[in-house]
Amino acid sequence: MSPLSTPAAPANKGQALIDATVNGDAATVQALLDQGVNVDGPNNEGTIPLILASYDGREEILEALLKHGGHVNHQNKEGKTALSVAKTERIAKLLKAAGAK
Repeated sequence: MSPLSTPAAPANKGQALIDATVNGDAATVQALLDQGVNVDGPNNEGTIPLILASYDGREEILEALLKHGGHVNHQNKEGKTALSVAKTERIAKLLKAAGAK
């Protein structure tokens, strides 16, 4: 588990979204988003699922989070954004196309 993916407490559907993102479970991410789970629910470090997906290079999940309005310029407690931790150039391009700076 990366330092960006420390779980938040207490466990809830927002935590389930973070866990599914970290685990690369795109089907669960999509199901939770379809249920209306907060796309920008942070973990203890203020890191939202979009940052985690970007950091881990999970393009399919990143696209689902963006489709559901994930905040592309959110900064965690360390000042990191999805763009600043993008694992690949493709992910960086997706984020920039969605307005990331």
